[in-house]
Amino acid sequence: MTSVLLDRRRPVAGPPLLLAFFAAAVAVRVALTGPPGAGASPWPGVLFGVVLAGGALAVGTRTRFGARVLLVGVVATAVLALPALVFSSARASLPLSWFPGWMAATALVAPAEEAFLRGVVYDAITRRWSADVAIVVAAVAFGLMHVPFYGWHALPLDTAVGVVLGVARLAAGTWVAPAIAHTAADAVGWWML
Repeated sequence: MTSVLLDRRRPVAGPPLLLAFFAAAVAVRVALTGPPGAGASPWPGVLFGVVLAGGALAVGTRTRFGARVLLVGVVATAVLALPALVFSSARASLPLSWFPGWMAATALVAPAEEAFLRGVVYDAITRRWSADVAIVVAAVAFGLMHVPFYGWHALPLDTAVGVVLGVARLAAGTWVAPAIAHTAADAVGWWML
């Protein structure tokens, strides 16, 4: 499989402006979602994903797909999903009929989050500081983004997930690998709810 590179780089807004945009998108999602819960409507999440994807497309980021990107995505999926599979048991606590709609929303939202956080924000921070700083900032933003839905107790785990996704970004050279891992790990996570 050959690597395909689409580079729509433009002058990037500064990291503070990008993070402010991200915070505003999260605030809108939280306002529209209401109380958290697995039965909540997926539409606020879809709107959130569309806003983030629009921001990523407007600014542009390096997008590449190939065997290496796929391999990094699969390895990152394993790093994220195997502990849950080993230490949890699959159970059907949610109606199976919800899965197709939830998965469709996840297939939009997870890549949009990655295109924005580990695409646009990562690129902007790397240009200004370093990849290490970009991994940490994007991971903390990822963790904070989940607080309204899962509570403060989930912040360390979600931030650690963000670090794994950031390392996948660094290893693959594109946000596509963490998008693969994020989407696949969320699909595995459905069965752990």
